[in-house]
Amino acid sequence: MHQRSCRVIDGMEEELQQQMTDALNDQVCEDSVQSVEDVISCLNSQESYPDLKKGIKLPKSPILWSNANDFFQFTLSNQPITTQEISKCINTMTTVIYNYFSENYGFVDINNNKVFESKYKSASAKDLKKVLKKLKSDNGNLMEIKFVAKKLRNRLRRADTDQQHADINTSDVIDHNELINKNFRGYVKNIFTKKSDSLPTFDLAQCTAYFTRTFSAVIPNKIFNIPSWIPKFSSPTS
Repeated sequence: MHQRSCRVIDGMEEELQQQMTDALNDQVCEDSVQSVEDVISCLNSQESYPDLKKGIKLPKSPILWSNANDFFQFTLSNQPITTQEISKCINTMTTVIYNYFSENYGFVDINNNKVFESKYKSASAKDLKKVLKKLKSDNGNLMEIKFVAKKLRNRLRRADTDQQHADINTSDVIDHNELINKNFRGYVKNIFTKKSDSLPTFDLAQCTAYFTRTFSAVIPNKIFNIPSWIPKFSSPTS
């Protein structure tokens, strides 16, 4: 009885496998009926060129890029890509990405920048300050406010750099204290690192008196002693 039932089951299994094989072969034959010319003709008839879209702005920090990546992974994870609808899937993906950046960061308006560039081409930093103040008080065009503010920052930064580079050789006419108070990092970068022969405007006695007075201020009744871990320098040569 057991052997008989096994033979019946084996026969049913073989029959089922044969049916599945025949079905797969029929499907392959149907798919291969379409010629290469028909496929190319079908693709050409469906080919369409999208309109050129307006330029968009992109994130400017790693955190914002990470947020965008998380959004794309969450949104596009529910859009499986299949070979049958590859064009549709690609269009969906590009639309999601474009809409995200355009809605969160806006568009790049090249024409406005050209107009503003021509309008404020010869404006000085003082003029730009007045214009920016008026635009803000009048709730002016946001794009124009951003353009003027950026141009003003660039003007001030360039003026500061020019001042620090101006005639470094004549160090006696440079107000080093003013430059240090204004921008210490810039002073070190543009004076110390580029000019090794800048001499101090004080002598050794003034330097000693200054540091003695400064360090003694912590404990006025005691004379400051240089710690042993500070290396001793040799006396300067004349």
